[in-house]
Amino acid sequence: MPVYLHPQAVANCQVPNASKRIRVIDALRGITLFGILIIHSTASFMEVLEASFNPELSSVLDKIVRKSVGNLFSNTLYSIFSFLFGLSFAIQLKNSLSKKKSFNLLFIWRLIILLLIGYCHSLFFDRDILQLYALLGLLLVLCAKLKSNVLLTLSFSLFMISLICIFYNAEISVIIVPLGEFARESNFFRLLGLHKFDSQVLTGRLFSTASLFLLGLYAGRKKVFEDNTENHRIFWKMLYASLSIVIIIFVLYKILQAAEVHEYATDTVFAVEKIAQSFFYVAVIVKLYQIRAFNKVANWLVPMGKMGLTAYITQSLFIITFYSLDPLVITQIGLTGALGITIIFFISQLLFASLWMSRYRYGPLEWLWRSITYLKWQPI
Repeated sequence: MPVYLHPQAVANCQVPNASKRIRVIDALRGITLFGILIIHSTASFMEVLEASFNPELSSVLDKIVRKSVGNLFSNTLYSIFSFLFGLSFAIQLKNSLSKKKSFNLLFIWRLIILLLIGYCHSLFFDRDILQLYALLGLLLVLCAKLKSNVLLTLSFSLFMISLICIFYNAEISVIIVPLGEFARESNFFRLLGLHKFDSQVLTGRLFSTASLFLLGLYAGRKKVFEDNTENHRIFWKMLYASLSIVIIIFVLYKILQAAEVHEYATDTVFAVEKIAQSFFYVAVIVKLYQIRAFNKVANWLVPMGKMGLTAYITQSLFIITFYSLDPLVITQIGLTGALGITIIFFISQLLFASLWMSRYRYGPLEWLWRSITYLKWQPI
């Protein structure tokens, strides 16, 4: 018998004994997964193109699409994804404390499992972020009891360190690159995800991700995603402030480019712009989610957000499979065509997630992760 799935019904489905979820967070995660998929697909297409005899995009449309992807998605979606990881930790911690359950050791065990999942993922997909998340997740445990103002200060400090790493890239690389080369020769360091240690430091990602983890922890503690008047005002302020910063920094970035200032200086300004852009996206999505018409559309993203790990891994499998086709076929399709196929795949993910989450409590990999965490099969 065919099953009709209304997105609102899917999003509203209640799980016995499960804590109440804030749906806009799952919708945000679903949108973020879409952006990450587009970034990975674009990067993979460019790798295929660079390996061919004609490494330049020939189509004007392809050039516009590539530039648009860079402007809209580059470095912003990963930032939101990292923020949501810290936010999820705060929500899990709160739920655990309300039930008077031990949390830290269980969460560390979950991180170890995530590290192993990330290692397996990295064997076939080099852009894995799960290992980095698993390692930096320990920082959340260490900082869980810090005062809120200390969390904010530490988050800001880590972000400033990430900018320093970008600005003084050449000087730091003299020390960091040899350490990275040593790490790549060790299977143990690869298991930990430290084989990319040098690039994570030099791009600032190591510290910016840690910064966003702590910011997410702070936001979760302050319950900023709960639907109330005070939070509505907070997101309006965030929207206006982040948009102003994006515009100002963008103008500064173009001025520095025109003046041919050293690339590390422009890269540093670019990093600030992208963080502000991430805040802007979050504020826009949250405000749009409060509009009934958009809410109905966004609810299709909620099931995807609930099974983020499954979606992330299957996206990698799609990228590996699709871009292992004949390079001539890929280049003839063009970047625009390749991203069109990628979007079709994402739509199929949305449909699968809606069907799955209407019948089960967790996504497939989420259920497996949970079962290994508790060392027994969990009810699904």
